[in-house]
Amino acid sequence: MSLLIGFGVNCWMIDRVGRMKLQAFGFLGMAASLGVLGWFAAMAHANPGDPTPVQLMFFAFTGFNLCLNMGPNATTFMLPAELFPTRLRASAHGVATSVGRMGAASCVLVVPLLQSAFGNAVMLWCLVPLVGLASLVTLLCWHETKGVSLEDMES
Repeated sequence: MSLLIGFGVNCWMIDRVGRMKLQAFGFLGMAASLGVLGWFAAMAHANPGDPTPVQLMFFAFTGFNLCLNMGPNATTFMLPAELFPTRLRASAHGVATSVGRMGAASCVLVVPLLQSAFGNAVMLWCLVPLVGLASLVTLLCWHETKGVSLEDMES
């Protein structure tokens, strides 16, 4: 459900707020949600019989998923198509997609290793600076396309 709500919020805000703000704030919201998830995972580990941390983790994960789909998940598909000239657009989209897939594949390999070595809380906390770094990269590579037509970007 948070996936649909996140994309709905993106559709509603994309031309009001802009792609780059949605991406940067999406990454920051994801980092905050991962930090909260890590906190609740530590609480669940410290109090194994208490269901409260697990219930709270559901809401933190929902926040993570909402921020992911409101920001980076949606803008990843829009920005290459809007930022690059027509002659490079398909290649740029392919590069952006492949970099995203490499990140996903590396997480599939690294996250279980972190989880088995350090536990859920530390694994989640290790992801916080990485997602924060993604927000920083967004800020450093800022090029807003809100309100600019594709024809104007060609020139």
